[in-house]
Amino acid sequence: MFMSLRLKGGKQGGAWQKLVGYSPRKLKEHLESKFTEGMSWKKFLRGAIHVDHIVPISWFKYDSINHPEFKKCWSQKNLQPMWAQENLIKQNRWAGRRRVQ
Repeated sequence: MFMSLRLKGGKQGGAWQKLVGYSPRKLKEHLESKFTEGMSWKKFLRGAIHVDHIVPISWFKYDSINHPEFKKCWSQKNLQPMWAQENLIKQNRWAGRRRVQ
């Protein structure tokens, strides 16, 4: 999120929790509820698990934190835990398709 905000003009003084509409605790609860067999916070902290955007960031066309696409991109509905290896293979694909440039 830091890089996305930096590239799109920064937080403009807003707390990220207000920008996305959830707290770190709520995000943790959401991700944990999506853990599959073998996932744990210990593995997450070691980098074995990534936070994946179901619809990749690059598919959203927003130019500021105020754009409606920003909230869609960073909503909890679009975030899931994914094994790092799988996430690296996925790249910016969604539903098995590659984005047409």
